[in-house]
Amino acid sequence: MNEIFNLKRFLQLLRKTIFEKPIQMFGLSFLVFALSLIIYTCFRSISNYQSANIISFFIGLVLGGFFLAAAVMGNFSNTANGISFLTLPVSAFEKWLTAVIIICVLYLPLYLLFFRIMDLTMIQIYHHGLDPNKADYKELYDKARILEYTGLEAKIFFIFFFNVTGAMLAGSLYFNKISVIKVALICVAVFFGFYSLNYLIAGIFFDSLEAAFPFSGVSIELANQKGRIDLPPQASGIVLIMFQYIFPALLYVLAFVKLREKEF
Repeated sequence: MNEIFNLKRFLQLLRKTIFEKPIQMFGLSFLVFALSLIIYTCFRSISNYQSANIISFFIGLVLGGFFLAAAVMGNFSNTANGISFLTLPVSAFEKWLTAVIIICVLYLPLYLLFFRIMDLTMIQIYHHGLDPNKADYKELYDKARILEYTGLEAKIFFIFFFNVTGAMLAGSLYFNKISVIKVALICVAVFFGFYSLNYLIAGIFFDSLEAAFPFSGVSIELANQKGRIDLPPQASGIVLIMFQYIFPALLYVLAFVKLREKEF
């Protein structure tokens, strides 16, 4: 029998992981879906559809993926569970691959499908409720648009998703106790660290600085006119590759390496 990967053994582990923790897996996913729906509905009422779908999408995709990663690899918060997990007659690669499949192959497409159905349904209800005889009908109609998964906001959230889930998988193995809190604090500290550093550096070169999003661009105000200066295309492309591919891959590989270390 192959010591690294055996399909039958892997499928048994995948089934065991999913159905052994129904509350963590199905309950958490249902809670995230419900929370996305509630947030979407609330923000649609008090703000606009753009804010509603962006905020609810971020909550469901990024935060939902983060907590699911913690649940999948959360065996080491308890010594007995950790020992039981490490002594399972499967390879470290199969354990790691199980977590990756649940997060990236099962949860991600399922949430995207759920969100698209919710988004389309909400917008259809809104459009059917408008009076086409009103003068501002076209303006009101155009205010509600679906969140395109190829749009800028969605792409940024996908980058966040793969980075924070990778960080949580690795963090669950490095921090045995309260790993969710520790990893969350590290992620927030890293983000605001980059933001503050970027803001300080940008402040040296620009006056009236309004915002300086890390590795993206700066917003400035001159003579009551607001403008934005972005990174050159070549530099922006390098940054995108780093955060979209290199960093998430390193975090996922780091989780695998740490899991192998724990088995020895």
